[in-house]
Amino acid sequence: MDNSPTPNVPQDIRPTANPPLSQKSRHGCLTTWLILIIIANITNMIISSVTISANPGDYYQWALPAQIVLGIWAVICALALFRWKKWGFYGFLSAAVVLLILNLISQNYLYSFTPFISVIILYAVLNIGKDNKGWPQME
Repeated sequence: MDNSPTPNVPQDIRPTANPPLSQKSRHGCLTTWLILIIIANITNMIISSVTISANPGDYYQWALPAQIVLGIWAVICALALFRWKKWGFYGFLSAAVVLLILNLISQNYLYSFTPFISVIILYAVLNIGKDNKGWPQME
């Protein structure tokens, strides 16, 4: 039997700020809201395409491409949030700012601030729960 001392292997036992994906837990409200964001943006892209295509003279030329690009961006951001990426929230917030500007340019004042309602709800659901709050788990 070898009585030589066991080499000291340094082990990092400090808790990590972001646990691995397999250990992260998402609150049910967050999951539901992210799914609704994806469905709503895909639906909005389809409705916008049909509406603008049916009445092209009533809208600016850039309205349809802008709606499609922002819808795709919002879906990408929601998928990033599913993967615990903090940039998904900031991307979603940036889409809301761009939509505000586009709605103001289009003189669509009634819906100008509605994207921020979605951002506020998203921020709220990222911060509910005890052990499974979404925001602290974001990378």
